[in-house]
Amino acid sequence: MKITKTIIILLLFCAAQALFAGTSYAKAQDSDALLTERTAVCYIGGTAFDSLILGAQGSIRFVCLDNKLANAMSKARSDIAEAKVASYPFPQWVEEHEMYSGKGKRGTIVFIAELETFKPWDVDFTQIFVGGYHLTKNDILSPSMTNPFGEMPSEDRGYFAFAVPKSEVKPGTEITLGYGEFSTKWKVPK
Repeated sequence: MKITKTIIILLLFCAAQALFAGTSYAKAQDSDALLTERTAVCYIGGTAFDSLILGAQGSIRFVCLDNKLANAMSKARSDIAEAKVASYPFPQWVEEHEMYSGKGKRGTIVFIAELETFKPWDVDFTQIFVGGYHLTKNDILSPSMTNPFGEMPSEDRGYFAFAVPKSEVKPGTEITLGYGEFSTKWKVPK
């Protein structure tokens, strides 16, 4: 009788763990899809061979920090605090810059950028553009001491947040994002 009771408790515990893991996995999948839809990567230089870029100087990963993504990140933090999920589904650098959500001027939308260097790169933020809009000093939201501008050595990463006019990022349209003469296309989520 005691063994049967122990087995039942053990089975209930395993079922609860499986349910918890399944919920965590489903939420992570939803978070991945949400983040992927709001991300575009532009390679600086290099030659493209299918999905492989050879000889690039670096890359810029643009993440559009719209309300939907900011709300999902807030919900994920809440789910962790309430032990509904086991881990936070968003990259740390995105989490660290989420605080800039809603910090742009009225009529702007916030982006987070990850710059990664493969070769030394003298980064000029005025060369970064979203749609037809080139960044200015007033568009940068993160503190100047943390921004990856100027000389960056090989194999380095830097992050910063910036805001651009909403008129450049219309939902459902395909826009160009990039640096200097290098660009990528991205479809703005609805």
